[in-house]
Amino acid sequence: MAAGLEQYEPPHNYKRDLLLGDRSADDELRMALSYVAFFRDVAGMPKARFLSGFQQVISALNHFPDLSVDEAGSRLFELFQRHARSIEEVIAKALVEHGDRLYRGEVPPGSLLATCFTRDHVEIAPESDYDRQATDFVDRLSAPVLEFAVDHDAEQVLFHGGHLLEGANYRFVNALIENFRKAKRTRSEVQFMPPHDVADKIGVSEQSMRQQLRRLRDALDPLAVMLGIPLDQDSFIETKDRAGYRLNPACREISLGDIEAPNPAASQE
Repeated sequence: MAAGLEQYEPPHNYKRDLLLGDRSADDELRMALSYVAFFRDVAGMPKARFLSGFQQVISALNHFPDLSVDEAGSRLFELFQRHARSIEEVIAKALVEHGDRLYRGEVPPGSLLATCFTRDHVEIAPESDYDRQATDFVDRLSAPVLEFAVDHDAEQVLFHGGHLLEGANYRFVNALIENFRKAKRTRSEVQFMPPHDVADKIGVSEQSMRQQLRRLRDALDPLAVMLGIPLDQDSFIETKDRAGYRLNPACREISLGDIEAPNPAASQE
């Protein structure tokens, strides 16, 4: 329909009309609404939010050998934006064609077109838990690990792709690294360090220490796109109320020699 080729696929070839058929008797309505709602949200997203918000997209960025991570991200974003505009055009065209019937209540309330505008009178069966379970299973299989190395001589924390932390950010990580290493050696739980102890180790007040942690987390934001690893604020340094801070046990410290150099294609941008 978005391509203007609906004459080659007339509605009578299908069990239900895409926009006007009644879907309230099963999960088809929920699926169709979710599809439209997803791309409606995508249409209003800036590129940065799109890339950081979807693990499947981020995980794919390193798998385009002829493209840098940034270029792959831009092309995927443009692809999703084009599709979102196509869906909007189909719904808008249908509203023009069937708006009078919609106004008179002649369009089935369980149709996709009706529920895009009047969803309060439609009863939808409870959502199946299958999709969530399948998604969670795949995410567990493919969950990437954030790897880092510490160069104490240069006072730097290095990540794959050439990203690094230094200065006050290095000192923050250095304050927590011994608890992390001890727990890894003994296969025990990584202990949280109380805020006042972290502040003492890096030589600042607790308030300044918390401000520094925000700056450190901001400095890690580019890793999400650079490495294709979804990150939240606790992905590297984890915070727990009344306990303090620790390096996230899911991270992996590796040797300096195992840190991968920047992607040459990305450096040519």
